[in-house]
Amino acid sequence: MIEPGKPRPPGPAVYFLTAAAISVLMWGWFLLEHFTDLRIVRLGQEARRESVPIAVPIATVPLAFIGATILWRRAVGIAENCVPVIATVKSVGGEVQGFRDVTFGYTFEGVEYSKKMSVVGAIAEKFEPGSPVEIIVDRRKPSRIMLN
Repeated sequence: MIEPGKPRPPGPAVYFLTAAAISVLMWGWFLLEHFTDLRIVRLGQEARRESVPIAVPIATVPLAFIGATILWRRAVGIAENCVPVIATVKSVGGEVQGFRDVTFGYTFEGVEYSKKMSVVGAIAEKFEPGSPVEIIVDRRKPSRIMLN
């Protein structure tokens, strides 16, 4: 049963679907270059004669699934070990590609922390320096936070 105020631990679907999409893209890239004369290059770059080596998709696929497992277990750990805390917005930076750097200051178990995060611009617009914000702190590593 989930305690009130705690986030629900995330399911693995999004993480493993992303790894599967990366796998499909890597194998698609290999097959496209291997069975056709098409090459994926940067704009203005000269195309190579040979296709991408088969080692690229073979190495990428397990790494994608290992990475998905690590990120999913980390997110579950944060959700299971989180503590809600009120933080203060210290500063809000300018917008770059839809994100703004927001610096939060908070105290957890008597120790003061400061954390800078990239936040979606639409959410960051609501923050003003000095305003309180509810965050979630991972009790195992208090420098790791999420917006609530």
